[in-house]
Amino acid sequence: MAEQLARSGNTAVLSSGSNAVNNILNSGINSTAANTLSSLQSGTLGTNPTNSFATSVMNGSGSSAPGTYNLNYTNPALSQASGYGNYTNSAAGLQSAQAQQLANSSNPAISSYLQQTASGANIGNNPYLEANIAAQQANIADTLKNVTNPGIDSTAASLGRMGSGAYASQRNSADTTAAKAMSDVAVNALTSQYNSDLAAQQNAASLYGNLANQDVTNQLNANQQLASTDAQQQQLRQAGTSLYGSLADSQNAAQLANSNAANAQYNTNNQYALQGANLLSNNYAQSIQDMLGLNSQKLNAANSQISADNALAGNQLSAASQAATQYQNQYLPSQALSGVGTAQDNYNSTLLQSQVDAWNSAQQQPLQNLANFANLLNGGNYSNTTTPVYSNTTGQVLGGLSSLAGLFALCDIREKIIHALVGYMPLLNGEKIAIYQFSYTGDPDQIVWTGPIAQEVEEKANAAVIDIADRKVIDVEAFMKEAA
Repeated sequence: MAEQLARSGNTAVLSSGSNAVNNILNSGINSTAANTLSSLQSGTLGTNPTNSFATSVMNGSGSSAPGTYNLNYTNPALSQASGYGNYTNSAAGLQSAQAQQLANSSNPAISSYLQQTASGANIGNNPYLEANIAAQQANIADTLKNVTNPGIDSTAASLGRMGSGAYASQRNSADTTAAKAMSDVAVNALTSQYNSDLAAQQNAASLYGNLANQDVTNQLNANQQLASTDAQQQQLRQAGTSLYGSLADSQNAAQLANSNAANAQYNTNNQYALQGANLLSNNYAQSIQDMLGLNSQKLNAANSQISADNALAGNQLSAASQAATQYQNQYLPSQALSGVGTAQDNYNSTLLQSQVDAWNSAQQQPLQNLANFANLLNGGNYSNTTTPVYSNTTGQVLGGLSSLAGLFALCDIREKIIHALVGYMPLLNGEKIAIYQFSYTGDPDQIVWTGPIAQEVEEKANAAVIDIADRKVIDVEAFMKEAA
């Protein structure tokens, strides 16, 4: 049908539309309206007679103001006040230097010896203490040797008791007494020296702290004095700046007053001149307005004629457009019918292919799963439709799973001796299970088997492993469902 319309369709409407467009393209503007517009465009309105005077006033060359006005008045106190903003207190430099010196120095009385004593480093370090103790102990020993013991010996001899038990007891008592006295001398001297050293440490620490606090106090006082001087200096600068500003404002006010007086006089003179110019300009504008009113009437008549011509051309173009649309509408039924047929063909083809794919997949998957796992249980190769996953070289698979098919297989790592990794077995969840060569720990013949480890299966296919008698065993039927 589309071909028939293309070869012998109604083309008369297209010819009519083409003729209408050509007529509009070849026609010119209305001659009467064109002549009116041309005369209006070439007409002149003349020059405003007040332009030259208005220009001179705008450029500042109007009448000069009478009298004399001092526009450059200067306040005589302004120059003196200008330096107040930079006022500097003569004591500020000395105070700053003193504060800096105090910040970088310390009291000379805080010596290293005072710091050492305050830290306790001198406790027990009296160089004369041991000599003093030794001297006192020597005196006790000399008294024992030269006085006490000879007296005991003399008395015992006179009594004929030399070597008796009483004599020995007196000598031992004298030795013990002397030894205790020597010990007391050492203990008392050390105790007294320690107490003296400790008191010296405390006094040094207190003195050190007082001197350090005095340093800080001196620094703070110097900084406060410097800050006070600086604040006073800033206040004086601000006062000077304020005075300078007030004097400058006063000077500016005087200059402005003189300028305003001159401007007022100048404006008054020009105002009278402008009033005359405005009157002349108004007369000129009225004549222009009258002429424009007449021209507006002519322009309206020309625009009306052009609008009528445009309306006629618009109607012709609309008719030409409708002719093209009518010609194109002849193809609509065949185009719609062609689109419906194409859509139906595509849908039927897609539906048929999806049914074929679904049937093939449903028929193939169970057979593939059963073939893979049956081959695995009987010691063969496990493979998918493309590439083998592992090879069993011992004729046994999964630790003897073929003998327990449908039941359970003991695959606990604690019951196996692993010899080698031989490959992997894929699962439906995307994981893979390692396959090993192993023998059982309690097998005296140490037969080599091939299969997985229950603990690894449990990590990746938990439903295929259960616990029996504290050992992990594989549920063969559940494991078959997990195999890819």
